[in-house]
Amino acid sequence: MFMFIRILIILLLYCSPLKADQYDVRLEQLFNRLLETDKEEEINNITLNIWEIWLESNDSNIEDDFYEGLKSMRKGDLKMSVVFFTRVIEKKPTFAEAWNRRATVYYMLGKFDKSMFDINETLKLEPRHFGAMDGMVLILLHQQEYEKAIASYKKVIELNPYDYQAYTNLFEIQLISNLNFDKELESKYINFFKDEKDYFNCVCSN
Repeated sequence: MFMFIRILIILLLYCSPLKADQYDVRLEQLFNRLLETDKEEEINNITLNIWEIWLESNDSNIEDDFYEGLKSMRKGDLKMSVVFFTRVIEKKPTFAEAWNRRATVYYMLGKFDKSMFDINETLKLEPRHFGAMDGMVLILLHQQEYEKAIASYKKVIELNPYDYQAYTNLFEIQLISNLNFDKELESKYINFFKDEKDYFNCVCSN
């Protein structure tokens, strides 16, 4: 259930005509604030601000194609959106969000290898791109590469140590994978889910 909610949020963000550029100087401050705050509302606001910046093209040469790609996604014309995002990438290969958008479309088309390639290109340009990491986790789960999926979510938590949804999803992946809980994660789960301490203590010890 939690994974379904996260997938839905990712797709909504990917289809929204917001704005981005991974080189924006404001990002450093926003990511630093994510490390400091444990207030859910503030975390949500910071996360949305980061997405808005990532989505600013600030380049009239690619803007029309980029937004046509987003429009095609909203209409469900995924093949056409690939065409538009590819045009953006060819014109400006340093624009991380174009790679990320095309990765999303490829995932929706079931072309996981192409999606993973674009995700890796996104992360080369913006190593902090938690949206791309989310997409990577979805593919790794499909491939039953649970250890790699857990490693990806650990990177998300390094960027946003108070992300309740990330901890919840990571916990669920560990449950379905039947992998042993390492001590570091066990202590984090118990601390993070204080209201459910007895339940998580029980599950982590099995």
